[in-house]
Amino acid sequence: MSQPRKSHMEYVKRILRYIRGTSNYGILFPYGSQENCLELTVWLEELLRELQMILERPMKLKMDNTSAINLARNPMSHGRSKHIEVRFHFLRDIVNKERIELCYCKAAEQLADLFTKPLAADKFEVVREKIGIVSLKDLN
Repeated sequence: MSQPRKSHMEYVKRILRYIRGTSNYGILFPYGSQENCLELTVWLEELLRELQMILERPMKLKMDNTSAINLARNPMSHGRSKHIEVRFHFLRDIVNKERIELCYCKAAEQLADLFTKPLAADKFEVVREKIGIVSLKDLN
């Protein structure tokens, strides 16, 4: 901003107070693609670092692909994985530097399915409830 005003500083302070007050919360990204989610996670880590908010432990990236998790954790080259693209090596590099932690999450428990897949009505309702979406009628 070329001419910051006092009101701008008030907004910044408000945002920083919000961040400080919610530091025990996490962000769930809809699973669009492994690479996109990884990029957002690294971007968020860099943003927090720029705001001088040091993470005490790596962020967790939940995946349902055990093969991808094993390949990212194992720095050895596998004969059957020669086709893997450069973007996957970025994932491996970030994991080896302990900037993120890969965690297995069963495909049936992927909450982001609500945003990325057509679901049966009963599964839709369960997932919707788990992410905290409630009917306004239920609040009265």
